[in-house]
Amino acid sequence: MKIFRSINIRLSGLSVIVAAFLFAENGYYIEEKVTTPPIFGLPAQTHFTKTWITDTHLRRDEGDKNQTLLIDTRKNQAWLVRHQDSTMIKMDIATFQGMALMTMMMFGVTYDTLTGEPIIPDSIFYKTGRQRHVGEWDCHEVVIHSRRPDSGDKRNHRVIMWVTTSPDRPLYASILRTMMGPMVRQYAFFFDQLERLGGYPAELHTRAMGVEVTQKLLLLEERDIADSFFQLPPGYQSEETP
Repeated sequence: MKIFRSINIRLSGLSVIVAAFLFAENGYYIEEKVTTPPIFGLPAQTHFTKTWITDTHLRRDEGDKNQTLLIDTRKNQAWLVRHQDSTMIKMDIATFQGMALMTMMMFGVTYDTLTGEPIIPDSIFYKTGRQRHVGEWDCHEVVIHSRRPDSGDKRNHRVIMWVTTSPDRPLYASILRTMMGPMVRQYAFFFDQLERLGGYPAELHTRAMGVEVTQKLLLLEERDIADSFFQLPPGYQSEETP
């Protein structure tokens, strides 16, 4: 009996391992640091984020806010999970589309004031030919200039990225695509340009309200990510969108 019990335990353990393997997707894990200098009397701030992304899901943990963003691209659903009070809010996908649109505006995308249609420049990203190591990654420099006609000082709107040469998969574009949802079809020309850069920004420098904001890559790994990792936590209270 002890032998059969031992065999059952081993088989049970094996089934758990097999199940975890079967319900896992290939994806990437990303750690980043965002630094903003002092402004309006507030001290300099440093934020750390952790991101898990697959072809069907995105999870982003924001340590400073003690919250998690979960997006399911198959269902077009998004949830904001707040760990400090064990609550979760089902978010309108338009909220995250707005965040992605702000990033595109940083890259020079504007909008027709009459139709609302996006105006996407023919050539947004310029590879300077410069290369350097950023952390453990080989990177090439990419410069973006805002094309706002009312901008007097172009340097205030300059964006500089040091983009990793590997992986070949355009991860940065994948994250923006996920946040855009079905609206992504209107921005195909933008994503065609972004995806040609490949890789992921190991460093990104831009300016907001006259100060420089720096985003730095700390870790980038390819992983098999269990589907359960993207599920809502048990025991949390669901709340209405504020």
